[in-house]
Amino acid sequence: MMNVCDKKVKTGEEARVDDAQSMTDVVPPSAPLKRQQPKKDDHGESEGEVGKRLPILSQVVKKRFHVDLMPFERWVDVFLRHNDYYLAHQQAIEGGISLKEKTSRMESIAKSIANQLVFQVEIQAKLSDDGTQVETLKKQRCELIEELSNLEDGLKELESTLHDLQSRKANSIIDLSAIKLREQELKAMTMIPMENLETCRVLREALNMKASNLRVFGWINFDCLE
Repeated sequence: MMNVCDKKVKTGEEARVDDAQSMTDVVPPSAPLKRQQPKKDDHGESEGEVGKRLPILSQVVKKRFHVDLMPFERWVDVFLRHNDYYLAHQQAIEGGISLKEKTSRMESIAKSIANQLVFQVEIQAKLSDDGTQVETLKKQRCELIEELSNLEDGLKELESTLHDLQSRKANSIIDLSAIKLREQELKAMTMIPMENLETCRVLREALNMKASNLRVFGWINFDCLE
């Protein structure tokens, strides 16, 4: 078994070279690497001119700063190859589409965008309506909370009134029991006939008349008879 320490450690330059080589492997071997029309950069130079100047720049930088730009040149070359492949692929796609089909696709895209805008306007209107409904519901919720608070206050008052009524009911039951007891006592008493009561009344009146006549002479004090 190979020891891990026996493995050769790659330097930074070798690692960069391997990375550049792995990037070059991404490009399909069968893909045509036709150089497209060179594009001008901000300084008016095309990609081809920049590529031609890279070796010279590499030598100048290497001589002045003692830096090897070979890995960077590989990366630039890989980037240019990928760029050429992408441009060729894009041109092949655009070349296979007729003008009518392009116009149809553009109209379809424009129509889709218009539909999306209409849908967006509808959603915004719905959101506005929903916001109004939410505000209305919030207001109704506040009103319901206030009404519930009033009902709770009324319930407390009714509970107090109910307590008073229960106390009155208990007192009325006690009074009714006393009245019934008194009624039973009166029923148990001896009843005097009405004829005897009338006779007693007549005798009382006659006795009072005689007493008033005798009181004139001051013989007898009849106040006790009244």
